[in-house]
Amino acid sequence: MSYDLHGFRVPPGVTVEEYYEDEAREEELIADDRPPTAVERAEMERLAAAVLAHDPTLERFDGKDHIELTSKDAIQVSLFKQEAGITVPYWYEGDKAHDVLIEMYELAELITRESGLSFYDPQSGEEVSGPSATDAYASGVQATQAIAAKYAADPPPAPPKKRGWLSKLTRRD
Repeated sequence: MSYDLHGFRVPPGVTVEEYYEDEAREEELIADDRPPTAVERAEMERLAAAVLAHDPTLERFDGKDHIELTSKDAIQVSLFKQEAGITVPYWYEGDKAHDVLIEMYELAELITRESGLSFYDPQSGEEVSGPSATDAYASGVQATQAIAAKYAADPPPAPPKKRGWLSKLTRRD
């Protein structure tokens, strides 16, 4: 599980939360599986350069339809032709969790400033407008730990074992 921030180019008259929740928009995005145009790729490259200027230690990975930049703290910035995402696993607690979330919000603010994308934090239900309350990450960590403890204490039953095709052919019942 991870703490995620989602960046979109939100049309006028729509809140970032409404845009995030719009299932038709999501379906259209999934259906548009074409690679980025040269202009879209150039914008992705420009944003990647801005993020790398902010933190030159980020490791870069290029895919045909995205650019990923990953920090030593496992913060991952994903740049796509129409959207961006910033994510980090729920690994951190206390002051480190606070610092990681601040870095995520700073990255979101940087990408917003450079691109006009609006970022949404679905954990807090708020638009990201720079470093703010980091309680959402802490509550996400606590919720994830509670789920993990529940499964450790009472694991779900194992699925029934499937019989292979050979055992079905040779069975005598």
